[in-house]
Amino acid sequence: MAKVVKGDFIVVDPGKHEVKGMVFTKTGTIKGVFSFPSISKKVRGFNNNETSSSKQFRLNFDGKNYLVGEGVPAEFNTDTSKINKHHQLCVYSSVAALVGNTGEPINLVIGSPTNDFELDESVDSYKELVMNDNTGNIQLKWNGSEKSFKIASLEVFPEGMAVLPRAMNQKPGKIHVVDIGGQNVNYRLYDEKGNTIKYFSLDYAGMNKMENFLQTELRLSTLNQSIDFDSIDWNRAISEGRIPELDIMINNGAKNLLIGFTDTADFIKDRVEDFIDREIVIPFGQRGIQLDSRGHAILFTGGGSLRLENHLKEFFSDNWDNIEVSQTAKWDNCISYAMRYLSKVEKDKDIVTKAVVKIIKETKHPDFEENRNIFTVEEALIG
Repeated sequence: MAKVVKGDFIVVDPGKHEVKGMVFTKTGTIKGVFSFPSISKKVRGFNNNETSSSKQFRLNFDGKNYLVGEGVPAEFNTDTSKINKHHQLCVYSSVAALVGNTGEPINLVIGSPTNDFELDESVDSYKELVMNDNTGNIQLKWNGSEKSFKIASLEVFPEGMAVLPRAMNQKPGKIHVVDIGGQNVNYRLYDEKGNTIKYFSLDYAGMNKMENFLQTELRLSTLNQSIDFDSIDWNRAISEGRIPELDIMINNGAKNLLIGFTDTADFIKDRVEDFIDREIVIPFGQRGIQLDSRGHAILFTGGGSLRLENHLKEFFSDNWDNIEVSQTAKWDNCISYAMRYLSKVEKDKDIVTKAVVKIIKETKHPDFEENRNIFTVEEALIG
């Protein structure tokens, strides 16, 4: 378990589909990483709650009880902003997993959607929420244990910067960065010197919207009454390009399962590419950005990009030589926030450079997430 000591900082990317976090030392060592589903629900009590998941948390905060994380019987939060109770709970759950009950000071770094970050008042409201009315003193119960910490410093950075993959990119000229998240798709255009020259966010074009779209389309494409729509793992279906649950039914002789499609692979390919076109490419074009134009250097980041990699390759096949899907996409926001934080708090450029090099080296290891995951079944969380 990665306990936080003086000088460390905690980075939290409170996504709409998944919450990601990393713990760094001031010299760039990654002490731990974690992630859990971005779901929360207010409950009367925990007596009827049973779970074997290390990613579900029982939170008591301000006299109210909440379940947060995996297996929580609730829907994803659909607010376009992150200035809300849900994201406050996700941030606190993340920090509580790393601290005891000593009121220890912590340095916290979090992310904000592009549209929120654009307005100073929105950033101030976000900080005030996370700082608990600007006191920074947080007391709560986490999985039955008393927890307390003080947010000594809080920094907010915009989503979609993709600092690490941009630094590794060898192609000269402008680069379009497209961050496909749970709720939003953030866009940033950088010139050859790394200056942001254009940015915007599509508020309802992320993976949660795509999953809802696919479920609706499937209901419209079948006459079979025995499909359990709620049991379909859309994460897996999108990544693998087929629906295993329906493939089993087809192999067992089910009739009228899909109307107008040869199989589930045909359905997923057609409907996902239709979503990419209608919800991302066309709205980008309406804002003057032609993503499907040949010659554009495009970097896809965000957790959704890895799940959609094969579909993006098909859709943008004519320009694929100029397109990259970041292989650290899930963690790119956290890594970007860490790099920006170090550059802001450390004045010695040599120290910053060495820390960044260390971060790059550690995150390039194929098993870095598995080796540093603080939420494991074998390892008890801090009590």
